[in-house]
Amino acid sequence: MFKFICIICFSITSNVLCAQDTLYKLNGSIHIVKIIEISSSQIKYKQNTNLNGPVYVIDKTHVIKIVYENGVTEKLITGTFESKNTLEKKYFEKNYPKKNNISLNVFDLTQGSVTMSYEYKFQSGHFSLKSPLSVGFIELGLADSAYNSNDRTYYHRHKIFSTGLAFYFYPSIRKKVQYFVGPSFEYGQFKYWTLEYYNYYKINREKGSYTAFILENGIQFHPNMFLSISMKIGVGYAVIKAEKLFGNPYETNNGNLNVRGGLSIGYKF
Repeated sequence: MFKFICIICFSITSNVLCAQDTLYKLNGSIHIVKIIEISSSQIKYKQNTNLNGPVYVIDKTHVIKIVYENGVTEKLITGTFESKNTLEKKYFEKNYPKKNNISLNVFDLTQGSVTMSYEYKFQSGHFSLKSPLSVGFIELGLADSAYNSNDRTYYHRHKIFSTGLAFYFYPSIRKKVQYFVGPSFEYGQFKYWTLEYYNYYKINREKGSYTAFILENGIQFHPNMFLSISMKIGVGYAVIKAEKLFGNPYETNNGNLNVRGGLSIGYKF
């Protein structure tokens, strides 16, 4: 009798264990569930461990396949089951495929200039080209004139403009937070004053320029499909051409260690 009861219990348990569906998600996770309903765009299901619990809803585009309790397989995304990293990469490329990014450098606003940048990411997602254009507040008439500036390159108070080209490498392309590193080239112009003495002091306004090579690195955060937030820091070397800077010829081609910072908010399209 006891043996008969054990056989019945085992049969019931086996039927319960078999009465389950398996959900394979795009992010690589596998869930044992009970499918309730499948519509043209959504799947409704319950957790197999809590059949009396709530009904969950998931978009069909987030599911690779369903294996029903009778062994029948329904593929919702064509292809074979892949590793979690590969699936995450495909999910990111599907939901964040934008290759163009226009951004405003918020940090530069605190340093007296308006800087807009355009970044283009290549098909692989690992490389990009970025070109900024920066104009000083004083040149735009948005701030009062200052006599001179300690920084004679990018952060010059009387910067006329600066532009350049950066080449970035992204080691990871499937994450919402991506690290990048790469070199950048800059060229800019600025105004400065010279002091000359001809029986009296005379102040002249002159124009100088600089070129700089900077190694930059930072992180880029993607909150959604259209918004990006980037933070960067860079160190490099600048060459200044300002022959009449305070009447000191040695200022021409004077090399300077340069540091860059940035906090940008961008729109992807």
